[in-house]
Amino acid sequence: MAENHLNTSFEFRSHFPRNESYIDYLAKLRWPNGWVCPRCQAVKARRVRRHRWLCAHCRYETSVTAGTIFQDSHLALETWFRAIWEITVGKEGMSALTLQRRLKLNSNRTAWILLHKLRQAMVPTELDRLSGVVEVDVIHRKREQTPVKGQWIAENVVIAIAAEADRAEAGRVWVQTVPDLTRTSLHVFIAAAVAPGSTVRTDGSHLYQKLRGYTHQCQTYDERNPRQEKLQHVQAIIKELNSWMLRLYPGGVSTKYLNDYLNEFTFHFNPRGDLSKWERFDRLARQAAQIKPTPYARLEKPQPVRTRGVN
Repeated sequence: MAENHLNTSFEFRSHFPRNESYIDYLAKLRWPNGWVCPRCQAVKARRVRRHRWLCAHCRYETSVTAGTIFQDSHLALETWFRAIWEITVGKEGMSALTLQRRLKLNSNRTAWILLHKLRQAMVPTELDRLSGVVEVDVIHRKREQTPVKGQWIAENVVIAIAAEADRAEAGRVWVQTVPDLTRTSLHVFIAAAVAPGSTVRTDGSHLYQKLRGYTHQCQTYDERNPRQEKLQHVQAIIKELNSWMLRLYPGGVSTKYLNDYLNEFTFHFNPRGDLSKWERFDRLARQAAQIKPTPYARLEKPQPVRTRGVN
């Protein structure tokens, strides 16, 4: 595809010369097999305004942004899609301040809202579940611990990490907070993150016992051998996560939005060199077109983490 040759922001903007180009692109994302009326399921309609279609059967009028993350936004689609491009072409993530500067937005608050809404679209789906040999471990930061330099979370939190371990380096990852450090919470995390039939490799904690639907490998250690590495693939991801968080958010992050940041880390880490810049952009744009609107009130009071496509 010609889009796969897009490498710069200038080339991206040239690919969408008019605002109508973004509307047409979003319409293709929403209705890849042709327009369908959300009320009567008819397939014939005519375009009555730039971004609205009128059903020829029931006369229901539909906006291309209705029911998507773009609904009721005061920002132009050009701003949204340029933000998606800027976020996805870099592998290091992006702060609200940097996005504000890149898009020349009037306020940092606008950039912050834009970023957090797009992070909602980065939630892993069932198609992202890990497979093969998968290492699982946790980061447990206790509330009573005194914050230290180089620590980006200071509140009581449990972060579960799963990493594919079939190769010398870690493959795809799945990183998410869990409610508590219990067998139930960790088993629910594994069921969401790892495809059934895979091999799950953990330490000797009793919390992983009676794991059903997987081949369970328990890694034991010789305390007399300090060079022996504990779950080396997961440990490499933990180091990468710490470095990524401290580089982007040196002041630390609140547990209130922690899963949003973890989604962003996972989204950037997983594709790496496997996808072109356009493919990374198109992937996030498609996911943004498929999720429900995220009102500002919901951003202010984030709901408990949910994984789309996994029961």
